[in-house]
Amino acid sequence: MKMDPSKVKVQLLSEEDLAKNRTDAEAGKEADQIPQTPEDCFLLMKKIADRIKTGAIVFLQQEYLYLTIFCILFAVLIYFTAEESAKPLTTCAFLVGAFTSMLCGYLGMLIAVSTNFRTTYSCCVSIDDGFHTAFKGGTVLGFALVGIALLVLNALITIYAATQL
Repeated sequence: MKMDPSKVKVQLLSEEDLAKNRTDAEAGKEADQIPQTPEDCFLLMKKIADRIKTGAIVFLQQEYLYLTIFCILFAVLIYFTAEESAKPLTTCAFLVGAFTSMLCGYLGMLIAVSTNFRTTYSCCVSIDDGFHTAFKGGTVLGFALVGIALLVLNALITIYAATQL
């Protein structure tokens, strides 16, 4: 069965709509209204961005639950197969790296969602403004993640150097 994309209507029921037991038809009246002013457009985009952010956080929480279980099991495997001394240096490095990766993924998702919203709004002004907004968001993301990685690596090297004495 083929669907005509022009006839597909997306309903955005908010938590308020659900709390008030509003139906799709009642909430749809608001969805039918096309924003007429830049302020209305901004508010609608902000509402959608907030829902995307909420969905991204819920997704990451579920993903990190499974990833944490995997990392613990794999850390046990590393401990019994790769450690040469009583100090679990390899296992600790693995767990710190996994935690750092999860932290960077979480921050990256938040920065990306926020930047996408601002970029979309900036593109309403001009494509050039949108490009600069996206570029600045990517710069923030890149520098933040590399900074976190270097900070954690430096801390690991410092701690491991002190334990070898």
